[in-house]
Amino acid sequence: MKVLNTVIRVFCIVIAYTTLGHAEPLRIQGLEIVSLNCDDYTGHLVAIGKGEVSEPDRWFILNSSGDAQEVEPPARFFARFHGMLASADGRFLAIQSSGEGHPAIDIIDLPHFIKSGQTRSVGAMTTYPGYLRMAHWENGGLYFTSDMLCLPIAGSWGNPDVDYFNFTIELPESKMFVFNPDTGMIKAVSKELADPVNFFGNLLLDPDHDLRQREIGTAGLLKLGGKGGVPFLKRALKIETDKEQILWLKDAIEYLESNKQ
Repeated sequence: MKVLNTVIRVFCIVIAYTTLGHAEPLRIQGLEIVSLNCDDYTGHLVAIGKGEVSEPDRWFILNSSGDAQEVEPPARFFARFHGMLASADGRFLAIQSSGEGHPAIDIIDLPHFIKSGQTRSVGAMTTYPGYLRMAHWENGGLYFTSDMLCLPIAGSWGNPDVDYFNFTIELPESKMFVFNPDTGMIKAVSKELADPVNFFGNLLLDPDHDLRQREIGTAGLLKLGGKGGVPFLKRALKIETDKEQILWLKDAIEYLESNKQ
């Protein structure tokens, strides 16, 4: 299955839609339309109408005759749509959305959605208060960037009982990650994030790092939990000069040493 570039006439207006997941918006009747089609279900497409700020986005499934069926937005988090990317094989659709500044990405089963109008989620993630943006599909994986630690490890879930990733550990700069919808796994592209405790610990110990980076290192070790970060905190305490940071390091050491993990 491949994502095709197709042009059809809907409401007597030509809509040009995505090739390999790159959507081109077109304004129609006051709505911004983005749509896509896959060859296993030729004549059907997904369209997103972007109304005024005060209005919710509207999603449609359109057939080759121009008949439109309005469906519930497949993005579980927020109604404000910012873009979508289809995988090259047409199996998945990634949707970028946000609400009140909180970004989110949903990945859904595309053929199921087009055929039934029902959402079958294969992955979802959000970050707070950080940045999150889709990049591209490659080798079956969705690549995305974030300035939060987007790894499903202890401490990175805001609530481990929910069925989506909620990443809350801040990074000093944006990094690239990849989500595999077939396995449900997320990996960091950067090798330096292979050991998050070591990564955040080194933020504390590198003399070239400013106070903000050292604060991020302390917060990261605290949120990760466990006693693995304690040696880094103790070493940092010996060389730290900022009075407020010294107090925070002491509190962090006491908390992690007393925490039963």
